[in-house]
Amino acid sequence: MRRRYNYKRDLIISVEKMNKHIVKALSDYKFDFEKNYGYGIINGYEVNVYNSPFDVGPIFYFSTYLSESKKNEFVLKINQKKLAFVYGYTFEFGVAVKIGAYTSLGFEKKFCNVLPIILDILQELGALKNNVCPQTGIAFDDYARVVVIPQYKIKVKLSSNGIKYINENYNN
Repeated sequence: MRRRYNYKRDLIISVEKMNKHIVKALSDYKFDFEKNYGYGIINGYEVNVYNSPFDVGPIFYFSTYLSESKKNEFVLKINQKKLAFVYGYTFEFGVAVKIGAYTSLGFEKKFCNVLPIILDILQELGALKNNVCPQTGIAFDDYARVVVIPQYKIKVKLSSNGIKYINENYNN
């Protein structure tokens, strides 16, 4: 007897897990995955990955301290590369890049080609790595910890001053 397709059940299952090709592409890096989110470090940068089943590819959030003008410059540089289905964005704690592909299988190759470009641009702009708070730009203190940012549903390591800022601006 054939199983009937249940749109609601099957959609929930696909939404709640990370695509295996994304996991494989990130296998060289230490990443923890929970449902359709991942968190880890790539070449010293704190990175979150979110895989939306309704989009052409995952979004990579690079948490790094950059001025607003440097963030905008990053977006301009990544978008000027005219890479198919690759788009740069800014967000409060750094920059984000959507890396899409025609097929899930093609993502692994695309990621391997796009990641060095992202890292080169970050380095060129002087983006600080994961030893400083992406909110304040100050070296981590003893009270630094990884917190979940409700607006983005991502994890970010913040200093005590960064955490204070988040508590004042997000919990009111």
